[in-house]
Amino acid sequence: MALLLLFFITILVVNIRFVFQTHISYLAEPETWTGKIVKAWYETCPHIEDSYHPNSPIGVVIAGREMFGDQFESTLDTLLACNHKLDSKDSIGLTPLHSAIIIGDLESVKVLIEKGANREILLSGKVSEKYGQLTALGLAQALDDKPSIVKYLESLP
Repeated sequence: MALLLLFFITILVVNIRFVFQTHISYLAEPETWTGKIVKAWYETCPHIEDSYHPNSPIGVVIAGREMFGDQFESTLDTLLACNHKLDSKDSIGLTPLHSAIIIGDLESVKVLIEKGANREILLSGKVSEKYGQLTALGLAQALDDKPSIVKYLESLP
């Protein structure tokens, strides 16, 4: 009986870890019990694959910036404090900065630049097959519908 109970507890822990690891979005709900548990878990800096499907953990936060609301920067800071790389590329060759540009999210672009994102990293992988090997500014210019991002990136030293 004890062995069976241990088996079920192990399965439960593995499933909880999988759910928390793959649902960073719970961090956007700090008032819920799930949000509190996930935040506490992320603050322990658990090992999370830096190649999400297809986004990196930071890329997931960037893609969900509006959903995160006032938890956006603190969630990003938590991931950075846990040594997630600001410039990690996802499985298709985008950094979080590239993702923010494609989404057209000027606020995310500004936050990433302020936190030290490298604007000179070139697109690679599958995404470079579509757009070419472009920097952040080159990508924003190539997309044609991101004039505020182009203007911001051009204004930087």
